[in-house]
Amino acid sequence: MLSSVFYWLMIIKMYLDIRKARVEDIDRLVEVINVAYRNQFGRSWTTEKNYVKGARISKQQLISDLNNKNFELYIAQFEEKIIACIGLTLMCEFVEIGTFAIDADLQNLGIGHRMLSFAEKYIRDTYADVLNINLYVLSVRKELIEYYERRGFNRTGVVDDYPITAEVGIPLIPVSLVEMTKRIR
Repeated sequence: MLSSVFYWLMIIKMYLDIRKARVEDIDRLVEVINVAYRNQFGRSWTTEKNYVKGARISKQQLISDLNNKNFELYIAQFEEKIIACIGLTLMCEFVEIGTFAIDADLQNLGIGHRMLSFAEKYIRDTYADVLNINLYVLSVRKELIEYYERRGFNRTGVVDDYPITAEVGIPLIPVSLVEMTKRIR
């Protein structure tokens, strides 16, 4: 097992291709996002299965996002298969990260780390006026909050209600969104 993990880590480091999402990627992206957020299998550790039910995103929602001039979605592919994505929404002095998903079978192999590092560098290099990167995490996802803290994000103290009207799933238990931020300049 260890040699298999080591193999994937090396392969990912060498051959992972990150590019901007295209319309023809939509079906696979919807699958990757919904499985990563709502199912629990494979190497998955970021699932919300026990906290939220229903699809995280629909094809129509993703198309709408991609048509938003302030939104960019980047995908990671390996051997032409999409295995991850990260969304960036420009909001004046900060960029909000969301739509961040890794194929459930390939989690815990450093792909998320690589995607987040790519996003941080891209934001710094592209948006000179952006001072911070913000993101939201379900309040019950302590391990995910701790992961982002290890990556330099801090809790802002802002806690928002779960966005039921956004059609991103129905909470199974009381949950809220914890805002986190990282200063990049």
